[in-house]
Amino acid sequence: MSDTDQKSETSSTQFLDIKSYRQKRLKDAAMLLPLLGGLLFLFPLVYLFIAYDTPGSPGATAIYLFSAWLILILCAAYLAPRMQAGKNND
Repeated sequence: MSDTDQKSETSSTQFLDIKSYRQKRLKDAAMLLPLLGGLLFLFPLVYLFIAYDTPGSPGATAIYLFSAWLILILCAAYLAPRMQAGKNND
């Protein structure tokens, strides 16, 4: 067998099943959501310990927190059906 035959043969083989690879990445993304949420919710606490002459408004902080919460809910709503669909196909 020549080198070109070996290269074409190895390039056509898959090392990982695409479905299991995607399921693992979805699971990884779902496991990172709580960490992302924790970081997003801790961000406004930083401003409590910094002495500013004019602190941020409580309304802006509330909007930020509810926006971060909504983003986390939307991410979870996006990931959950895709994770379930992969389990049902197996």
